[in-house]
Amino acid sequence: MPIMIKRKNGEITPLINGEYLSAFYFFPKEMLVKAGREFLQIPRDPMKAIHDWNAIEIIESKLFRLMMIDGFAFMVWPYFGIKNRHEAYSGYAPPYILSHSPSLWVSEMINQKIIPDSVTLAKTLWADGVGFMKIEEVSSIMQWFVPTVIEKYNMQVVFDVTAKMSCFEDFDFRDSFMKQDFFRKWYHTRTRHPMVSLEEMQTNEHGEYISLETQSKSGRPSENVSERNTR
Repeated sequence: MPIMIKRKNGEITPLINGEYLSAFYFFPKEMLVKAGREFLQIPRDPMKAIHDWNAIEIIESKLFRLMMIDGFAFMVWPYFGIKNRHEAYSGYAPPYILSHSPSLWVSEMINQKIIPDSVTLAKTLWADGVGFMKIEEVSSIMQWFVPTVIEKYNMQVVFDVTAKMSCFEDFDFRDSFMKQDFFRKWYHTRTRHPMVSLEEMQTNEHGEYISLETQSKSGRPSENVSERNTR
């Protein structure tokens, strides 16, 4: 159920990004300061926030949604069990997609009773407003919450497959140890024995081409392999 607000023209419509309001109050103050001090202008009383036009403008902005996306990625990524930072991956990598899905995380936090839904939060009376969560408190919750969600959706299997079967599209343009390791495996630069191509095998020490021939059951040379393939 969305938060409904009365617009200046009298029309009653849903508050854009209102579903993220309860999660917004879960973010530590330090995160909001880094994201942008304009977020500190949103009243700590949810009921006042949805009746303050300055706050409504901030909540309905693209910047607010971007802050939610980046904020959840920052909070959940350390508990994915992946060494690299999420910036090392492109938007196609499954771990990156999961970490940047605020709707999923908000829904699961509500299911786990970590936060209330935004409508319930707005209807609750807050004498002194909603206080700020401490970073230590958030980390303590994320430590058990994130693995629970990963297990629920069986995402660890996806993470393992992604690690074993990576492709170029999984990585961002920035450098990382995981990206370097992928390139080394792809180009075989870590093999113990020298790599020899088929073309090299078909040339002698003078660089002359050597035809590869197969023998028939009679013991006679059959037609040239390369010639047969070109017919």
